[in-house]
Amino acid sequence: MAMKLNSFIISSVNFDKADMAAVLKFLNSESKELDPEHAGIAFYLRWPPDAEAKSLHLRHEVSITLDNVPLHDLLLYICEQTNLTFKIINGTVVFIPVR
Repeated sequence: MAMKLNSFIISSVNFDKADMAAVLKFLNSESKELDPEHAGIAFYLRWPPDAEAKSLHLRHEVSITLDNVPLHDLLLYICEQTNLTFKIINGTVVFIPVR
């Protein structure tokens, strides 16, 4: 998985106040296009069970414009803007809130 994250180069990213639903859709789609087998990488967002924390983190938006960026680096930029981190769990990239 780490090899895919570093070898998949996203040619162009332009998020302007995108919510995480749109970001996840983009990541899932781009990873399928870049994967020679078209399997892609699954990206998910996992919220804590407490609703207050969920609503707090939902206010975050992503604004990034980049060209030719490794997928791994893009994930770090997303996390930096959203107070999220990501973990690889069973071949899936899961974003979780930083506590």
